[in-house]
Amino acid sequence: HGPIDRRRAVVYLDPAPRPAFEDLPAGRARLDQKGEQFAPRVLAITAGTIVDFPNSDVTFHNVFSLSPVKTFDLGRYRPGRTGWVKFDKPGIVSVFCDIHAHMSAFILIFNHPYFAVTDDAGRYAITYAALRRQIQLNDFARVQALINDFLAVRTPDPTTTGASNGST
Repeated sequence: HGPIDRRRAVVYLDPAPRPAFEDLPAGRARLDQKGEQFAPRVLAITAGTIVDFPNSDVTFHNVFSLSPVKTFDLGRYRPGRTGWVKFDKPGIVSVFCDIHAHMSAFILIFNHPYFAVTDDAGRYAITYAALRRQIQLNDFARVQALINDFLAVRTPDPTTTGASNGST
């Protein structure tokens, strides 16, 4: 085994503390199409968020998913156009382009706000608001020491998800 690639991985607390009547910070997110690739390749959102799928490419695209959490097909649309989908249920959604089989992305939908996507160096920060303090989680070894029983780190597995440990 080589080193684990922690770039653009999703890190989240599980179980996550969440008051019974807390509003989720839903909103809008963006999963762009450029150079026949989705950008970003991994997107993490809360349930209820609308994701825009702008076509910033020079060719037509057809964004779709057959995932049980959210099945959709935006149909073929030209450059400069934007489709959108509202994601209501938590889970993982695989996204593809019907025209370009090599295009894929993953949307992780959470029912709590305690998650982050790592940056290119593998760093991330999660604000643990339920404890009325912030824990900055910038070092993977420190994360395990601080909240080992509550943290699940998910790095896409290239043998099961089609993710790449190289450049995307």
